[in-house]
Amino acid sequence: MEEQDITKIKKEAVDEFRKSKTFSAMEFAKQMQSIVMENMKEKNKVNFYKRYSPEQVSRYLADPSKYEKQLREISRYLTVSSPQYWRLINYFPSMAIINPVLIPLDTVKFRKAKKKSEKIYNEHKMKLQNMNLSHECVKILNTVFREDVFYGYEIETENSYYIKPLNPDYCRISGVYDGCFVYEFDFSYFDKYKDELKSGYYNIDKNFVRQYNLYKKKGSSYKWQELDLSREVCIKAQETFDFCCPPYVSVFNDLYDISEYKDLNKAKVEMDNTKFIGLTMETRGTDSKELDDWILDIDTMKDYYALITACLQGKIGTFMSPMPFKEIEFSNQKSEIDQVSNSIKSFWSSTGVADVLVGENKNAGTLKYSIKTDESLLFNIYRQIERWLTRKMKESSNGMFCVKLPNLTIFNIDDTTDKYLKASEYGYVGSKTMVDACLGFSQNDIDGLGYLENEILNKTENMIPVQSTHTQSSDSTGATEKDEGELSPSGQQTRDDSSNDNR
Repeated sequence: MEEQDITKIKKEAVDEFRKSKTFSAMEFAKQMQSIVMENMKEKNKVNFYKRYSPEQVSRYLADPSKYEKQLREISRYLTVSSPQYWRLINYFPSMAIINPVLIPLDTVKFRKAKKKSEKIYNEHKMKLQNMNLSHECVKILNTVFREDVFYGYEIETENSYYIKPLNPDYCRISGVYDGCFVYEFDFSYFDKYKDELKSGYYNIDKNFVRQYNLYKKKGSSYKWQELDLSREVCIKAQETFDFCCPPYVSVFNDLYDISEYKDLNKAKVEMDNTKFIGLTMETRGTDSKELDDWILDIDTMKDYYALITACLQGKIGTFMSPMPFKEIEFSNQKSEIDQVSNSIKSFWSSTGVADVLVGENKNAGTLKYSIKTDESLLFNIYRQIERWLTRKMKESSNGMFCVKLPNLTIFNIDDTTDKYLKASEYGYVGSKTMVDACLGFSQNDIDGLGYLENEILNKTENMIPVQSTHTQSSDSTGATEKDEGELSPSGQQTRDDSSNDNR
């Protein structure tokens, strides 16, 4: 074979080698870094954008009144898939203390028929007891902060009570009745779920069967109908909006950032465990006068390369290079971990909830005032619940009673109890009843316990009051501990660090 033909064959082999995309070490490393990162991101993604694309969410947020259903579905999905969002949604319901107080509304009527009024009072305090609102209202609050609106229907018997949540996709607010939202129900729901009319809660109240039959008889003009208004329960977080929108849609993108940085961090950890074996393609060196004069021919090198690659598993990769190469490192883990932490802090900052309450910050200097702001948002919903209960009690008592819902949370209950106790010392009317509510007792509980202790067990004579520090002198010295709001910044730091605990 002539020398010219040999040179041609060698050149073709080199071209084939290059076309096989076996690059130099650095070029290979760059491509591997990109491929591994993208693969790991796709493999580890658990955020909601795997189900809802960023473009979809942006479109929904641009016109929330048009995409009520879609935004509600995203909020539900995040409650399950995101621990931060779940904690946010449950934050307000978990601080709520629902303990309504029955109050005479028409005192003139009450005084004129004292015996009859007492009978009606006893009936209604039992009604409140039977409703178990401390449990039912927490379920309402969970839905309200997740979806903005709770649509419910009261299922009530002589000894049981339950608020049946209705599918919000088949409900719409239709107006206001006695200060409370009322809604219409889409009876085409039972075209799809007809079996629910034959059993379960819908079968207890025959109004659903009657109104569905009316819809089937009259047609689409009776598709939307109001239910029994005395049994409708409709509570909305954002009363000023004429459409329904989850209260925390603005943090959806922050949740995406958290999940995205977690994925990147995991990919980085995976990459730190990735190793590469470099196969040097040796040439004959300066003794050869030819370009790319390999010691081994191209096919032999490729065969050995394929053989070695087939024997490797896991995170060990191979490459060939005609040049010396340095160790390849992709480690950047600390930076990504910091990004995860920063994205979580950014999320809580966007919600307006103090991150110290969820364990993300140990500085509690302004915590008290942050909690008060959060409580005020919750108390706005208390007023809706209060008006609904008042409407219910007014209707059943012929206008004789209304309901007061004290502004109680797990954070303020001690201060509120002290406030009413001090008021009772000065003889303020109603303060004793409010103390009972703060202690977690219903009016029915107090009447029953009072009769049991005073009339049956005679505890007023048999029980000796326990001695307390308030009735004993003390030789101990030191100032009375201040409330959080009275502390200076240095004093707050001392309390946070427990510096004075052993003094």
